[in-house]
Amino acid sequence: MEGLTKEMIRELSNASDEQLAFYFSKGSGYTTPKVNIRAVTFYKNKLLLVREKSSYLWSIPGGWADIGYILKRLLKKKLLRKLDLMLFQKI
Repeated sequence: MEGLTKEMIRELSNASDEQLAFYFSKGSGYTTPKVNIRAVTFYKNKLLLVREKSSYLWSIPGGWADIGYILKRLLKKKLLRKLDLMLFQKI
């Protein structure tokens, strides 16, 4: 299955063998496909940004997609979790 996936990605993206090896390397974390989703969110004409735990850089709220969720529900779940954490820190 991995070989077929690599072939498809190579054809569609013109990725090099080195790039494919990097993307398919056995990293830590989820064993499922790693799909990252983000939710662009505005409140009173201001863009909501959160600080990432791993890099301390600012980014749009989101995270790894969980299997079995509809995208809209998953984004809502991720956004509410981030907002909940932010509000909890303010108290």
